[in-house]
Amino acid sequence: MPFDPTNLPGLSEKLLRSHHENNYGGAVRRLNAIRAELAAADANVLDVVHERTGARLHVDEVEVALQVETRGPEHCDRVLAKLRTAHYPVTIG
Repeated sequence: MPFDPTNLPGLSEKLLRSHHENNYGGAVRRLNAIRAELAAADANVLDVVHERTGARLHVDEVEVALQVETRGPEHCDRVLAKLRTAHYPVTIG
């Protein structure tokens, strides 16, 4: 953790460590899994934006917007199919 969880009055060390591992650690693992799917499909990630708050998101959700480069329409279709097969909700816009 990038801070000492024992030095925050009013919040337990156990709570802070659990939150960090489950929320931050989980988000990083999930993003790495998405990146691995894209790499396996030979797609290039140009930009990543994390949205942790928003009217559409529940408190335990994160929306990730990726700008991905493909080699053309057919390759784009294959990349999208791979992500959908891996059960990632995909929207284009």
